[in-house]
Amino acid sequence: MSAPALDPDAVAADVADAVGLAEGPAGVRAVLREIARGAGSTRAVGRGTSLPLPVVAAICGELRTRGVLTTDRPARLTVAGRAAFDPGAAVTGRCPTCAGRGVLAPEDLAAALAEPAAAAPPVRVELDQTHCTPETKARRVLAMHDAGALAGRRVLVLGDDDLVSLALAEFARRHGSGPASVTVVELDPAIVEFLRSRLADAPFPVEVVEHDLTAPLPDRLLSTMDTVQTDPPYTVAGAELFLTRAASALRQGAGAEVFLSLGVRRPAQTVAVQQVLSRLGLAVRAMVPGFNEYVGAGVLGGSSAFWHLVTAGLPAASPGAVYSGTGRNRRRYVCAACGTAQTVGEGRRWRTVGELKQAGCPRCGGRVFRPRSRGGH
Repeated sequence: MSAPALDPDAVAADVADAVGLAEGPAGVRAVLREIARGAGSTRAVGRGTSLPLPVVAAICGELRTRGVLTTDRPARLTVAGRAAFDPGAAVTGRCPTCAGRGVLAPEDLAAALAEPAAAAPPVRVELDQTHCTPETKARRVLAMHDAGALAGRRVLVLGDDDLVSLALAEFARRHGSGPASVTVVELDPAIVEFLRSRLADAPFPVEVVEHDLTAPLPDRLLSTMDTVQTDPPYTVAGAELFLTRAASALRQGAGAEVFLSLGVRRPAQTVAVQQVLSRLGLAVRAMVPGFNEYVGAGVLGGSSAFWHLVTAGLPAASPGAVYSGTGRNRRRYVCAACGTAQTVGEGRRWRTVGELKQAGCPRCGGRVFRPRSRGGH
């Protein structure tokens, strides 16, 4: 008799709660994505997710108790774990021939987007419209999928003369892994009508809203979205406006994501954009120069960068401690030999788990310790 199927949303939420993960369920899914790609060691997963190694170890421990990971090492997904968390494993991946962009757009997806791109309304220069290539449309969608920001997510596209919403629909049709819903907010009436007609048979609920982003978003869109994709005018003021609307649309807490296409310009302008991100509580997870290619974008050199931003879920804070260990919460570790729990951290006998390992367990002398989850499991 086969084991019951895992509920990925419930598992990710339970594990995040058990280890007190600030990144929430999205952090758990990030760990699983790295393991699915073959990063079996704690160090490799930590490098890929930017999570501390004890936190990665605690997450993996919780995932093993729930049947998501095998009990052996290096970490691997069980059959049930792969079915729940890696159904689209063959869709995309990191590729050595992607010219540094991180993902390689499948030719069939890019080809399918060529016809709507050719039929789209003409560029309106006064709105800073510059259409990206079909290959770029496909790359954006695959990058979002690769980051775990699509499947089951509520996605908002702010400005869509690039027809990313059509790329999302085509991707979902071909691979069966798409958003829970897509909302497009667009100023150009011609683009609005074009998208409404083309998205009539989309494989997910979709809404195309005609709206000028110089005004706040409609109330029904505030604090409701998991993922935002946007390609604003290439000015600091334009980026600030679109990012401000994006931040207002994202659900509260850590783990919501923004995918921003923005030309890399003078250092002073880049600093100004970074200040906007800081004010809005958006952290840069990755930035890939030259990711986007455009048709006839001479001023931009035909390309722009692709930024992956994540919400911190925290209010702006004043500068904290200089060193990583300063002020860190105390943490419990369990001796693998006898099960005795010890607390390490500032003000304790051992300030780090390294010191505890060097001293050995005070009960049995063992030197192997595992993080103890918040629930003590």
